Amino acid sequence: MLAPARSYDAQFLLHDAASLRHTTRLLSEITFAVQNHQEMSCRILGRAHIEAFLFGVYLHFGGHDAMDRIAQDTKESNERTLNELKRWREELERDRKRAEEKLAKVRVQNDGIRKRNAANPDKPPVPVIEERDPPRVTNAKEEFGDLESALPGVVPKALPIANLIPILTRMARDQGFGTERFDPVYHVYRLISAVGPHPTLYVYAAYVDLDHPGSHFDRTRAWPEPGDSGNQTLFNAVYSTAFLAEYVISGNGGDNHVASELRRAYEPDAADPRGGTAGSPKT
Repeated sequence: MLAPARSYDAQFLLHDAASLRHTTRLLSEITFAVQNHQEMSCRILGRAHIEAFLFGVYLHFGGHDAMDRIAQDTKESNERTLNELKRWREELERDRKRAEEKLAKVRVQNDGIRKRNAANPDKPPVPVIEERDPPRVTNAKEEFGDLESALPGVVPKALPIANLIPILTRMARDQGFGTERFDPVYHVYRLISAVGPHPTLYVYAAYVDLDHPGSHFDRTRAWPEPGDSGNQTLFNAVYSTAFLAEYVISGNGGDNHVASELRRAYEPDAADPRGGTAGSPKT
């Protein structure tokens, strides 16, 4: 969300460059995860990178219309968050009111108990009732303003990844930056989602160790297995980042020969039955 004083073209160019920066940042962190054998970090970052790449391609080739559409998606996300915050705030206020009313009654009862105990010192004291403080009010109210004022005039509308895929396939054919469907990329995204950022049974199973001949005990291991997604994730990330960088840099008048060489080196083999899966660098 840039300052309104900047021109629409300037906002697009800056967002276009920022999308590439975000994609390359994720690539750098994937590289670190692979080098340090951080399997789960690699899976999670790989999923985030695919999403960054898809939105980056959409923004670059979709131009101002794509930037508007991403703004609508951002606005929709803001509204969902805002509605959740408001709902939670209302529940908190109701809980607090009930707690304050209950606390007031308890304090009256305790005052009576203390007076009774003081008036009967020769008898065992009656225990007072616990006085529980009401829930604390947080600063959620102050956060409403930022969410409500962001992107004024933008109509909220979600843009799920699944809806973006056919748009990118059509754009690629119309604008000549691709001839294949983007569906395989989405399939990889979904598969990584099932074994990475979401705690599915597949994720849990990766930690289960049943290979103990002669033992009657099943165990869990400290590291998930198989732990070999790093290289393929890195290959895919390098290729897609180079692909995006080649167009974004050249579109802004820069020298894109390094990105172009990387893209060609990691270009998927058309004869490979896996289709859009990048293979080892070509020599």
